[in-house]
Amino acid sequence: MLHYLHGGGLIGGNAHAVLPRVLRELAEPLGLAVVSVEYPLAPGARYPGPLHACRDALRRTVADADALGLDPTRIVLAGKSAGGGLAAALALLLRDEGGPLTIGQLLLSPMLDDRGGTASARQQAGHDTWDATSNATAWQAALGPRHGAPTSRRTPHPPGPPTSPGCHPPTWRSAPPRPSATRWWPTRTPSGGAAATPSSTSGPARSTASTPSPPTRPSAAPR
Repeated sequence: MLHYLHGGGLIGGNAHAVLPRVLRELAEPLGLAVVSVEYPLAPGARYPGPLHACRDALRRTVADADALGLDPTRIVLAGKSAGGGLAAALALLLRDEGGPLTIGQLLLSPMLDDRGGTASARQQAGHDTWDATSNATAWQAALGPRHGAPTSRRTPHPPGPPTSPGCHPPTWRSAPPRPSATRWWPTRTPSGGAAATPSSTSGPARSTASTPSPPTRPSAAPR
C-alpha cells in the first residue's frame, strides 16, 4: 500500500488532483493500493500540524486495513515536493513513536531544507514560478517563528541503529532535492521524546483510498 502525500509547497495542492498520475505511473504498473492524504495546509496549519495529520491518517488506514482489503505490513511512504518532505519526516516520527512500521520511502523531488543556502536554491533565484522567493515564502508560511531558527533548536532526529525496531526504512529519492524539511522535523525533548506543539487550526486529515484495476479492490475514505 502506498501512503501518498501530495505536493504543493506545503501551501497548496490536494489529495484528489494527484491521483490520476499516481495511479497511472505507480499503482497500475505495480499493483498497489493508494491512500492519498488530504493534509491541512499552511499558513492555516503550521508545523507540526500537517505532519501529525499525515501520521493520524496512516494510523486510521492501518486500523481499517481489513475493511479496505489492505495489507498493513506492506506500507510504503511516498510523496512529491512538499509531500516528499512530509514523507521523510513521517518516517522519522513513526520510528521514534514505535510505528506503524513501514517497508520503504519514495521521495520525489522532496522539500528537505528551509534554509535556502544550497547551490540549487541560489540557482532558482528569479527563475520560473517556484523561484527562491516563492520557496522562502512557503517555508515561512509553514514554519512561522521556526523559519530561520538556529540549528541547535531544530536538530533532526538522530538516526537509529540499523538493527533497532522502527529505524527509518529503505529510501528511494528521485531527482535532486528541492532547496527546501530536514531541520524542521520534530526535535527530541530532554526526556528523549518527540517535541509536539499543539495546533488547533490543523483539523483532521482526510484520506482517499484508491486501488488499481485489475485486480479490483475496495475504494473508500477512512472516516
